[in-house]
Amino acid sequence: MNVRKPVQDVPLAPALFPGTIEYVSDHQLLYCHVHKQPVPYNQLDSHLRREHRLDIRLRRPLVEHCATLDAIANPEDILPRADHSPVLPILPLQPGAYSCNHCRCLTTNRDVINRHLNTAHAIYRSACRMNYQRVTVQSWYPPGTRAKYWIDAEVERSDTTPWLQYTKWPQQFASRPVDIIAATARQPCLYPSEDYVLGFWNSVALTSPVVDEVKIQTILDMLDGMFDRCQQKLDASSYQLRCWVKSFTHDAFYPYPLQRHESKATEKKHIHLWKRFFCYIFRVWAMSEEARSEIYGLVFNAQQQMTISRIWQAVDENTRDYMGSEQGEEGEEETEEQSESETASAQEGSSRPANEVDREASRITEWLFALSCQLVAQISPPGEEASLPLVHFVGVLGIHSYNLVYQTAYALTPRIAGSIWICRLLMLEYALPATRYQDICWPDRESYDDQIARLHYVRRKFLCRGGFHPTAYLIEALAYGRRIARKEGCRTSVSWSSNKDTLILYEQRVTMSAFRQMVRCSVLECQDKVTRAMFHWSPGPTDLAAIADDLTENQPCWSFLKNPRNRLQLSFRHLQWRR
Repeated sequence: MNVRKPVQDVPLAPALFPGTIEYVSDHQLLYCHVHKQPVPYNQLDSHLRREHRLDIRLRRPLVEHCATLDAIANPEDILPRADHSPVLPILPLQPGAYSCNHCRCLTTNRDVINRHLNTAHAIYRSACRMNYQRVTVQSWYPPGTRAKYWIDAEVERSDTTPWLQYTKWPQQFASRPVDIIAATARQPCLYPSEDYVLGFWNSVALTSPVVDEVKIQTILDMLDGMFDRCQQKLDASSYQLRCWVKSFTHDAFYPYPLQRHESKATEKKHIHLWKRFFCYIFRVWAMSEEARSEIYGLVFNAQQQMTISRIWQAVDENTRDYMGSEQGEEGEEETEEQSESETASAQEGSSRPANEVDREASRITEWLFALSCQLVAQISPPGEEASLPLVHFVGVLGIHSYNLVYQTAYALTPRIAGSIWICRLLMLEYALPATRYQDICWPDRESYDDQIARLHYVRRKFLCRGGFHPTAYLIEALAYGRRIARKEGCRTSVSWSSNKDTLILYEQRVTMSAFRQMVRCSVLECQDKVTRAMFHWSPGPTDLAAIADDLTENQPCWSFLKNPRNRLQLSFRHLQWRR
């Protein structure tokens, strides 16, 4: 009679715990490093037996040890983390995932997000790519049916490069949702018709209402009038005056004047930066104090808040007119029996005189100019320049809008130079305006007895190096960034997206599917041309392995066609017969 010997347990090996199975105490999970997924305690023994094929002598000590831990037992209790949670080092990052702009749909498959937009939001074809954004996600499980993702807003936090050590962006945006911050700085569409989804914060969609988007678009349109007035002042100023405005030292004359750009596209890009700055400011201001502090960390002083509030209220009436007209188009249609007198009276009551509209637009433009000057002329305490809204926004520009990585010095210095150009243009108009600003009660240049002294006062206080105003910070950042850019060299013309699915070539995006399609079309086109060149004669399949070739042959004009073993010397006669 055979007596079965008792099984003797083996001591728990460190390679098994925590080397293979690790307990994540913050989330009460047992995590398998081999299969990259959590293991509920109720399934731990079967997982070790089936997937790792461990003997019971090795499994039992681990299972008994995990029984003393407060680990999740059922797979239904394993829930995804909140969006923008800190990165878990044990979990792989999934860069380049897709996040729907209208709901909390997250996936790593572009076909899935396109189908979601088709079925859930009735968005089709090329419009799909404008309604999702690329994010970095993590999941407890590998990509598949069980994977439930959460957004990880962590960007490249390494501050080992000299550029990031100087700008201190990793510290500025630490633990903040940079995808929401980057989305806040984008311009709205020309005719907003729905809420603008900025992203998800604590699993809740953060949106800018369509009414606010219409207001912001109205503000951007009126900024064009403000810049037209500033550029007219620039064109009318003398050469010496424009040289002094561009001088960044207190007393040295700079023999290169501030002037308009030869390229209209460059000038438009600089103005576009200021428009994005105002989009960012008004969207952040429209949020609650808690969200403004927790998400953005942006602070306005009392004067700026008063000016922003006055502008917001002034455009509110125009926005109500706009929304009322939109609702009127969707509402009742006029019947043919309505009299012309009723129609005329309705139009008369719903519209305002043209001179009143122009006066209101001029008033808002003046307050926009006042807000711009307040932002440029703001002085910060020493060492707290990052608290200035304009300096804060330069950090926002340093975040790539879609890849959510920090911009290099080479890529960002043109934007910093454009911001400096805008600051000088605004301060020139502020110092010596050609006409009086009626609504904000700012005098014209004729009111100053010594216009040169007025110019030097404004220039030395708000435009020179060594100060505690935004322009001083921008000048130093531009100088340092250019030194870094010269040391690192020019940027490469070819780069890959974070998910390695898109090739960026001279700012043109080429997806791998489009590239494969291009190769296929090229091969088919080549086959068609060869077929037509051979008069549609097909010689049949060719065994390339049977073709004889001598790589050591160095006679001029020799090729494998002349090798007698291939019998191809007179192959051209087949084409003659075809003709």
